[in-house]
Amino acid sequence: MELTKKKRQANMPTQLYQYDNHIEIMNPGGLYGQARPENFPHVNDYRNNVVAGIMKTLSYVNMFNHGITEVQDLLKENNNPPAVFNVSYLTVFSVIVKDDVTKDVTKDATHELTERQKVILLVIKENPLVTIPEMSLKMNVVTRTIKRDIEVLKSKGFLKREGSRKEGHWEIINDNVRE
Repeated sequence: MELTKKKRQANMPTQLYQYDNHIEIMNPGGLYGQARPENFPHVNDYRNNVVAGIMKTLSYVNMFNHGITEVQDLLKENNNPPAVFNVSYLTVFSVIVKDDVTKDVTKDATHELTERQKVILLVIKENPLVTIPEMSLKMNVVTRTIKRDIEVLKSKGFLKREGSRKEGHWEIINDNVRE
């Protein structure tokens, strides 16, 4: 029974959840060995020291026990709040990275958009009555992906919906979209 539980946990993939103002990363495994909630992130331990050593020798790892510091430095450099690490779970390790919700949306913010989001804006610019299923077919992605991108575009101040789902239309607020 215990072996089955460990085997199932080992096969659990890393999960990423995207919300309007943050992302959450759930890594299987939790803290290990000498690493405890009370000394995290200053103490670390490895499940397999041989593999960890090989990863460092092959330059897949620069330095041991520097990843969290590097993540926090990169977030600070990007004007984001620091990541929040939840180590209270037994079988997973959770990292929450919040978006700086105080950022101003500027007319030249299109560099923050993905290529698909830029295409969505161009499609809407051509036809403000286009539906999400039509965009989904045109772009060869599922409707859930289009809906998620539209929510991002709305939250960044590029797009809004006027009227009902059936009778309404899309309105581009920021039309400084580069093709």
